[in-house]
Amino acid sequence: MGTVFRISSVDKLGGGIWSVKLILNGDEDVELRRLTDHMKKEIQGTNDLFTLGRLLMQMGEYEKAEEFYLMMLEISCENDRDVATIYNNLGLSYRERGNNDQALVYYNKCLEMTVKSLHVDSPLLATTYSNIGNVYRAEGHLDQALMNMEKVLKIQEKSLSSDHPDLATTYNSIGEPHREKKEYDKALEYFRQCLNIEQTVLPANHPSLATTYNNIGGAHYDRNNYAQALKYMQMTLEIRLSSLLPAHPFLTVTYWNIGRVYVAQENYWKALENVTVAYEIAKRSKHQGMHESERGIEKLHEKLTILKS
Repeated sequence: MGTVFRISSVDKLGGGIWSVKLILNGDEDVELRRLTDHMKKEIQGTNDLFTLGRLLMQMGEYEKAEEFYLMMLEISCENDRDVATIYNNLGLSYRERGNNDQALVYYNKCLEMTVKSLHVDSPLLATTYSNIGNVYRAEGHLDQALMNMEKVLKIQEKSLSSDHPDLATTYNSIGEPHREKKEYDKALEYFRQCLNIEQTVLPANHPSLATTYNNIGGAHYDRNNYAQALKYMQMTLEIRLSSLLPAHPFLTVTYWNIGRVYVAQENYWKALENVTVAYEIAKRSKHQGMHESERGIEKLHEKLTILKS
């Protein structure tokens, strides 16, 4: 009773059966228990069939999540809300793998179905606008990204409490385009609004906090404030190491970002150490950052060779 497990792997066996391997975790892992309890609350109230897909996404198993949601699409065709949710989650699985065009196809399918069948202030509608905004941001269409995020904020301010975690996510998502527009003060203002909520309502090792620390660190990096950037990126790493699987793609990104800060500080040995770890994780997870990390390692070796000579 009350035992906490870590998920080791999830595999499809065939015939619609999935195998989930669990590792028993010690009762002394208090932070993991708090995170587990919080995740249970997040999942409560959702269709049980969506739970496995959500876990696969949180584990970074995006191809398996896609396979699972496509299977669900075949059995959920009578419920418009379920189908719209599946389209949204398929879009997310593509976006996390860098395929923004295909992500947008599924997000627009979700939007069309949601507008047609659900209330104008539906949480799913807000989620869909948010996801479309994130794709536009990734493609560099920052004004379109902000336009969609403002729609999200308008819906959420009507329907959510001022300390709701979804509102925090939206503040984060508004901050990111401002950062890319080099409007760093605005970006940090939104990131801090997000952080204020998350530090109040989330466990200290929740992955969303890691994302916010990463974004704050990125804004400081862009302003050449490398000491602050390193501080927040190391806070990001600490959370992600405690809450994600060892080969999760987010760890690749985190080590790579820390490596970039060390390069900016001209600490090339520390940079090489972190970029190498990023590369090793990317190889295991087949992450798109593998080739970028490999090129980074080559450049750092060249730099260190020059410094030695």
